[in-house]
Amino acid sequence: MSLNKFEFNEEIINYFRESRLIPLDFYNKAGQILIPKKAEATENEINALLKFQSQGIYFQESDAHKLKKPSRDIPEGMSDTKLLTQETGDVLARDVSSMFEELKTSSFSAISARRMKNTVSDVFEKFEKEPDAMNGLVNILELMSSGQLAHEMQIAIKRTVVAMALKTRGMTHQSSKDKGYLQTSMNHLMVSSLLCDVAYLKMNMPSQKGLDGNQMLYIKNHPLISYLMIAHEDSLDPAVKRNILFHHRPAPSDATSNNYPGKTQLAQKLAALYQDYSKIPDKKNVAGAIAHTLNDLKQDIKYDEDANILAIASEFASLTTDVPWRKGIHPVTAVKMMLNNSYFTYASRAIREFLDLVAISLCDNKMILKVGDFIILTAESMSGSPYFEVCKIHEINRQQSRPVVERIGSVNLNIEKEPKLALTGFDKKNLVLDKRHAKYHLENDLTRRMIYVIDPQLDPEMYEHLANFG
Repeated sequence: MSLNKFEFNEEIINYFRESRLIPLDFYNKAGQILIPKKAEATENEINALLKFQSQGIYFQESDAHKLKKPSRDIPEGMSDTKLLTQETGDVLARDVSSMFEELKTSSFSAISARRMKNTVSDVFEKFEKEPDAMNGLVNILELMSSGQLAHEMQIAIKRTVVAMALKTRGMTHQSSKDKGYLQTSMNHLMVSSLLCDVAYLKMNMPSQKGLDGNQMLYIKNHPLISYLMIAHEDSLDPAVKRNILFHHRPAPSDATSNNYPGKTQLAQKLAALYQDYSKIPDKKNVAGAIAHTLNDLKQDIKYDEDANILAIASEFASLTTDVPWRKGIHPVTAVKMMLNNSYFTYASRAIREFLDLVAISLCDNKMILKVGDFIILTAESMSGSPYFEVCKIHEINRQQSRPVVERIGSVNLNIEKEPKLALTGFDKKNLVLDKRHAKYHLENDLTRRMIYVIDPQLDPEMYEHLANFG
């Protein structure tokens, strides 16, 4: 057996991490296997290679071709330019770590607010100046891949960068007159994103997989607690405080959804807090912030852009991060799970813009949906009630929410109500086949909305059943 010494370099190690793959066996000099090849390798298993950097590790000469990152075609109109530098990641890590440590023992201050505003402004300016800002790689997962930060900090940083990219790309056609508005609203959004989960620093969070009803209710208090932790600070714009309180309320208030906190209960809690704080002289800032928020609650905003962006960015950041109860999920799988969670969670515009504008860029230019994939659409009947169609993707490009699809049939969906509303697939007996094989182009058909992708790994039985009709 002829062995070659493995030459460590960042590109190869990142390739292993991105693909979650150890593509060949690694040996010691005597030819004994030290690290076997493995698909779906964990971060720790890949990092184990680095332990042999000083003493050396070897591979079979005949396996050398497996160390080359496979070439790939990126979606038309996309760029492989990485939009974030390691310096940007390091600055965010440093400042977020400092802020979180301070908040564990002291109150949020004007100094903290000013430092955060400066940090996010600098990150946004560097991002916006990139020539490929609208179509390059939003490589925040790569920058956070070392896992050296606590998961709360990783999630805050990922959420902030995803929110920035989604907001920026959603406003590409703003005129020069609106430039100042974009910078101001971006600053509000990014500061909100860093702060919206600071309650977790004070809460006794469950660390196991699966939550019971009481634990879910406890967690649902965190937007209000986060809000109260920063409400006293006058240097924070009211929009920031509102975003923090409403970042789990992305859908319209009259929609059946997983929104929390509930509008009626929230108004009651805030009114009671206002009565208490308005009687205490040194709490007048908090009372003023609450009065402003109570007025906001009277308004019925049909599309709350920042709340939707924060909710989407939060879910992506959380799913792709290692947390005590599970390992981080591959970004492509995470996006599919988000789509499957979207029906009772996000406004249709929000998930559509996420799929079309940033999802591929967050997934190293890997397509989320492909020709041949099975998806479920929803539309309204003449009576106004929803109905559901199973379709197969016939054509698709980087506008992932707008494929040409072929209708397989209609179906009734199974809906789970606890611990939250969720689509859990369909009963195969309810599938009514459409022999016409009707085709729709979702770019031109605004009556239909994609709400579910039937993935062979996430839903193997459903996928196999549909493949028989494919």
